[in-house]
Amino acid sequence: MEPAYIITTEPPSWWDENVKEPRQSSFFCKLDKTSRYFLINNKGLCFQILKKGPFKMAKSFFPNLDNELLNEFLVYCKENKLHPLIHLYYDIDKLKSVKLSTVIIDLKKDDLWMSLDKKQRNRIRRSKEKDLFFKEALSKEQWLSYYALYKETAQRKKIKFYSLENLNQIYDLGRNFSKLFFIEYNNSPICYAQLYTHKNFIFLNTLANAEISYELNANALLIWEIMMWGKQNNFKLFDLGGLDENAVKDSPQDKVNKFKLSFGPRVDFNEYTDLWLYLKLRPLYGKLKNSWLGRLYGNNITTLSSSYKTESL
Repeated sequence: MEPAYIITTEPPSWWDENVKEPRQSSFFCKLDKTSRYFLINNKGLCFQILKKGPFKMAKSFFPNLDNELLNEFLVYCKENKLHPLIHLYYDIDKLKSVKLSTVIIDLKKDDLWMSLDKKQRNRIRRSKEKDLFFKEALSKEQWLSYYALYKETAQRKKIKFYSLENLNQIYDLGRNFSKLFFIEYNNSPICYAQLYTHKNFIFLNTLANAEISYELNANALLIWEIMMWGKQNNFKLFDLGGLDENAVKDSPQDKVNKFKLSFGPRVDFNEYTDLWLYLKLRPLYGKLKNSWLGRLYGNNITTLSSSYKTESL
């Protein structure tokens, strides 16, 4: 008996019209060579095949799931010795889950300014007294300058960073999907934000900053200006790229969490899988990563965590 589903490496013609999340779009799926489309009639999901420690998993970010699609996908995973790993904003009862969170800004609000934390509003006011300019990176040279600062930021903070080859892939997806904004001071960029956009949704992928950006409050200004740009261009939601649920109080990760939460509310979601051992080990990895040992070894610790979070700040 033939399976009810189809697996393909190329999206059907209707795909991008039917998905809302940037990480379900065909543009994002092109970034991973393991990406596959799981299709049943005129619905489906995009997933990537990846290793999480010793486990082989089929990971999908926020697909539009119904019971038929989920059931058939679970059958496919079982037949191919894959463990599903699915992010969803709503509850399902067929898989076990761990609760994660992010910050999502509602750009439809009439008064975004007053929705910011008071301290953040003061920082942005002070930043506007400086000679800081908000700009979009349009040339490949500007993207390469961003990558140099992004890599330096990640190495300074001992966190994972993507390769120059990945940067070229992101750039080649085009400006309708991949965006890069920066704040300029004294004719030099001092902080960057790289985004993915699809339909009415903005997703923050990475941030990079020079040390001077902190004293000038340029990072706060950058996020605020992106909010204004998004609102003016009819975007409705801006996801700041996940919170670190294992952050130790007053640690760098905790400060990043507080920074994001000063712009909008915490939004919970679930990471679902059938692998209970993964769910047990995941929080242990998070605690190890945020310990002195994790800070010492940085990228050398094998990751079991979600790749959902913004990579550097």
